[in-house]
Amino acid sequence: MKKTLVISNACFSEKGANGRTLKNLFGKTDADKLAQFFIYGIPDFDVCRKYYQVSDKNALKAILPFVKLDGNIEKAPSIEDDNRDVTTEERIVRKTPLKVLLRETVWLLSGWENAYFRKWLESFKPEAICLFIANNIFLIRLAIRIAKKYQIPIFVYTTEAYNFMDFNYLTNCPSVTYKIYFMWLRSAYKKITPYVQCGFFNNTLLRDAYQKEYGYPCHCIMNCSEIQCLPRYEVCSYKDMKVAYLGNLGLGRHKALIEMAEILQEIDKELYLDVYGSASDENMRRELDDACGVKFHGFVCYEQVVEIIHNSHLLVHVELNDEIVNRDLKYAFSTKIADCLCSGTPLLMYASDTLAETIFLKENECAFVANSKEQLKKVLEQALTDEDARKQIVDNACRTKNNVLTGNDMLIQMLS
Repeated sequence: MKKTLVISNACFSEKGANGRTLKNLFGKTDADKLAQFFIYGIPDFDVCRKYYQVSDKNALKAILPFVKLDGNIEKAPSIEDDNRDVTTEERIVRKTPLKVLLRETVWLLSGWENAYFRKWLESFKPEAICLFIANNIFLIRLAIRIAKKYQIPIFVYTTEAYNFMDFNYLTNCPSVTYKIYFMWLRSAYKKITPYVQCGFFNNTLLRDAYQKEYGYPCHCIMNCSEIQCLPRYEVCSYKDMKVAYLGNLGLGRHKALIEMAEILQEIDKELYLDVYGSASDENMRRELDDACGVKFHGFVCYEQVVEIIHNSHLLVHVELNDEIVNRDLKYAFSTKIADCLCSGTPLLMYASDTLAETIFLKENECAFVANSKEQLKKVLEQALTDEDARKQIVDNACRTKNNVLTGNDMLIQMLS
């Protein structure tokens, strides 16, 4: 494989969905052929051994002329190490158009790209760049500069459609500041286009949108998971049946989960929905605690997530069927879906049929799907009691997983 510089927000890591996505894509390559520039996370030295990190805080400090940053990470950082901002995931803050615009301005004015970084880059001499393109204009700018310097191609990978979001998805309010930021972002996407050799996307809807907009070759490589497949399609009594949701509760998902729990209680009072995730505010937590048929367990670590997935009889993923939510999530594809499909436990999707997630699951027939509350009861009853249908869903999910793994090899072949 060509010596590849990976530029992204998150680093290769088991901690967090973005870090695992990166690891799954490059985990089977030669670690010495990879280097990574990243913003946050705890690096995984089994995947890549050469890292350079500049956090948002570092970039802000480096605006001052006397601050000299050396972001080279030569050994795996300790959890107790406070000297670098690599011990936690990106802090969860409420983003606003003004905040994202100020962030981009800080990176534009910052002097972080110094002799330390140039020396680190020269010691690796990349032959290709893989940019995880998102809503960071400064990372796009960095990729272009390095591509020009070394006369090397850029490959982009993304799971997001920020460049198509001409609406203020951050606060859902009219905003001149957002329009300025969005025009800046769109301009950056246009500027990088001549340097892009190929694009990779985690769903066909996103792939087709990029192909139409930018014209460079585009391929779909779905996110996969290293979770062990333990087929579990047998049925049991409602009393022993475990139905579980694991993941983000934002964007009204908790309301869709409450709807599902109510339907489960209609089917049988012994049926409950176990919900694992972090409640972002007290009102959400209160609604979940008070809901009929919901057992809210709060946040659990990824190791526990895997155990719960394997011990469940039915996994569910939901999106609130709301006009604004459907607009925001049109191209989204949850990383938890990959874990569910690869686990051997049947999955049920409750969401609009306009979303990339729903379209993929229906096309591959690898999950039970309900698009409305009217459909949900019938689909749930089948998912809980029809062993033949459950087995078919699991078999189709295994087939889909194999297709995804084959597709993931395409990126590595392009870099060879």
